Amino acid sequence: MVTHRARSAPHADPFRAVGDATRRKILLSLLDKPAPVYEIAEQFHVTRPAISRHLRVLKDAGLVRQEKAGREIVYHLEPRALAEVREWLDAFWTQGLMKLKKSAEGRKR
Repeated sequence: MVTHRARSAPHADPFRAVGDATRRKILLSLLDKPAPVYEIAEQFHVTRPAISRHLRVLKDAGLVRQEKAGREIVYHLEPRALAEVREWLDAFWTQGLMKLKKSAEGRKR
């Protein structure tokens, strides 16, 4: 008997998901309004299946959600999921700027 383990999404990390320029552009496009895959794909010079793969990565990372609307699947931005990314970036820049400030102040002396 073959047992199937629950497959963990390889790109479930939101940081990894936003590491791709196309996915960041998809997120930006969803800021304005939710959209079906064909509408999102019209904005890019890649195939619709490629956009679907990007959307799957974003969905696995919790950055977008799907909603069935008739025969279409509409994608919605999940801004709460982006909060983790923003918090990390804020901490990164705050710490980095503090280190830069200390370094600059140390050189003035």
